[in-house]
Amino acid sequence: MSRTATPAPLDDGGMWRRVLARVHPDGGGGHEEFLFLMAVREALAEPCGCRRNSMTGHRTEQPTEERPERIPYDPSLGLPDTFTELTMRAFDVGFEEGDPYRSILALLTNCPTHDHGRQELKQRRGASYRQLAYIAHLSGLTGEERKAWYEIARSVPLSEKHAGHLIERLKSWG
Repeated sequence: MSRTATPAPLDDGGMWRRVLARVHPDGGGGHEEFLFLMAVREALAEPCGCRRNSMTGHRTEQPTEERPERIPYDPSLGLPDTFTELTMRAFDVGFEEGDPYRSILALLTNCPTHDHGRQELKQRRGASYRQLAYIAHLSGLTGEERKAWYEIARSVPLSEKHAGHLIERLKSWG
């Protein structure tokens, strides 16, 4: 008789630690796989924002507590017109701050705007500090430059969509 194992629940902390340890770069895994799995874990932990207001067609805002793993961000900044203005603000901040930040933020030139789906959800929440750290790593920022980078990202503020776009562009360079 064969024995079938029952899968662990999706919120099993011990299972997540073991799986993450296997895909962690220090454990022989790849950096991209580790970031992907961390994003999956975050997505499973967050409430779904899929409901739309029947009157306006916009997503209904669910109460969000402060998340220290992300920069503070107002979800209304992710609306298509506002998101475009926010991207333009990032260019202005980069120009004021100078290099290396100008070069990094200039990569947002062709960052697309979305009005539905997962990409819109990414426009409606702040960049994670993991993403910002990875951008700093790919850009070769020093420790002091990294601290300034986090402040710049908060001052814009950068969305998860912006950070993902920057990571894609920086990876295609290197």
